[in-house]
Amino acid sequence: MWVSFFDTYNVPRFKTIIISKVILILFMVGIHRRVIATSIITQRVRNVLGDFNMSCDDTGKLILKPTRPSHLHES
Repeated sequence: MWVSFFDTYNVPRFKTIIISKVILILFMVGIHRRVIATSIITQRVRNVLGDFNMSCDDTGKLILKPTRPSHLHES
């Protein structure tokens, strides 16, 4: 007896197995490192730029933050 692909796809267990295999393959390829690495780099750059009243968006564009006038600084 032959079962078509569409008949097996409707079984919840089959869907779970396929999804877990796809996730496993993506982790084996190393996609998790690429996603985590870019977010770590972005956060570190924002920390450094914060010292200079600057920031950056997710595309890498520099954002200049307004500074307080010098007469408002506390002594």
